[in-house]
Amino acid sequence: MFTGANSADTLTWFPRGEAVQNGESAIELGVPAEAVLIEREATNTGQNISRSRELLTDAGVTVDSVMLISMPYMQRRKGP
Repeated sequence: MFTGANSADTLTWFPRGEAVQNGESAIELGVPAEAVLIEREATNTGQNISRSRELLTDAGVTVDSVMLISMPYMQRRKGP
């Protein structure tokens, strides 16, 4: 599962969208194309999660566990 559209910050690196280009890279590195699901519309973390759940459900995929990979700045921070 690769999720994400574009933002102003990523447009230069991922002109076709983060999910599309990362999915293509995974396939080029040997992940079978039939094992790759791509969610192209999410523009924030909440949408990444909700749209991914919808896509997995629509594809008939039952999820037992998840490995979430994100940028370090997206981690929960402890206040002062």
